[in-house]
Amino acid sequence: MKLLAEKFSDGGFVYRYARNEKKGHSSNPRLAKGGLQIYEAGSDRYFNFDIRYFVDSESDMNDPYESVISGKVILMKSFFVFFGVEDEKHNPFFMVMKAELQGTRFKGLILRKHPTKSYFASRVMISTDIETAEEKTGKFRASDLPEVNDRQLALIKNIVANGGESILML
Repeated sequence: MKLLAEKFSDGGFVYRYARNEKKGHSSNPRLAKGGLQIYEAGSDRYFNFDIRYFVDSESDMNDPYESVISGKVILMKSFFVFFGVEDEKHNPFFMVMKAELQGTRFKGLILRKHPTKSYFASRVMISTDIETAEEKTGKFRASDLPEVNDRQLALIKNIVANGGESILML
């Protein structure tokens, strides 16, 4: 757990595939990018975390607002398990990533509830490479995020085999 705190001591980012309703965006899809902070919680068994990002309002009458997901991260065998809630909606959030902390980018999988829709699962890329990323969070086209290259985009995109009749794999 101490290695996790050291690795994320300066923070990081979480990138996931965002809702893409129109076909034809597969070459330049929308991604959600959130700022990740992991900090000690007075226990050697778990840490606290926050993921903060600006989201577009579902209604044109509201401005974009900051959403905060807060919770705990624990080490379970060879995986870090993040579990928490989204602040205003109290919707549950779960994220899993391998506990292999070599490099600056890590694959993960989330399960969360969309604020106005149902639950969804999505691949994520967790990055500690904060020097090359802008601080801004929210939803972006992949081409607007120079820190995400084609290889990393392929890890994030939720491509499901068999015409969508398969499972989403990490």
